[in-house]
Amino acid sequence: MQHNRQIDGLAPSLQKDIRLAVDVLEQGGLILYPTDTVWGIGCDAFHEGALHRLRSARGVPPDEPLVVIVDSLEMMKRYVRHLHPRIETLLAYHQRPLTVICEDLMNVPPYLLGSQPSLAMRIVRDAACQSVVQLFGRPVVASIAAKKGHYAPSALNEVQLEIIRHVDLTIQTAREQPACGKPSVMVRYTSEGELIFLRK
Repeated sequence: MQHNRQIDGLAPSLQKDIRLAVDVLEQGGLILYPTDTVWGIGCDAFHEGALHRLRSARGVPPDEPLVVIVDSLEMMKRYVRHLHPRIETLLAYHQRPLTVICEDLMNVPPYLLGSQPSLAMRIVRDAACQSVVQLFGRPVVASIAAKKGHYAPSALNEVQLEIIRHVDLTIQTAREQPACGKPSVMVRYTSEGELIFLRK
């Protein structure tokens, strides 16, 4: 599919990679890309076959919980019945990438959730990642690009060859270093409205 939507503020070579990445996602493929935290493997969050491939590539069990990125609060609200105002405020003003584990879900397939009745979501603010999600139109998985038990790579040259061999496209024209270089802050938002910091 051709994606002719304008992508503002990014180099033409990166815009080309973004459109290619969206094509791969739409076909159920895997991409290797620098997220707003570390290098990750991405796929369509709602494609069961792609999720199976991704978990297999990382060597994690089929019920392994996954993190997804969305492009906005509006997209997040499509999959959470009610977001407490405290969460919305935190998302608006938090400086570092912030992953929210939400329990009060809707429109989410069970094969995405794994063994947990919750989903980890992050509103991505990195321009390249945000453009991928916006152009794709739905959540994209952002799983650490490493075998289970290995450290999260902060640069492409730290990604294991075993991982690279499993992906269909690597976004190489993006910056070499991600915006943060370490995992995001993580909070749990319960259906009772309780906010718990799991990782700072």
